[in-house]
Amino acid sequence: MVATDEILKQVADQYRRIRNTFRFMMGNLNDF
Repeated sequence: MVATDEILKQVADQYRRIRNTFRFMMGNLNDF
């Protein structure tokens, strides 16, 4: 199932990006 693999890759990529953004925001908040 190539379609399933592509969807999983996209979801994992988006999740990783959101998690990195959240960590970046929390780090900035902790600096205050």
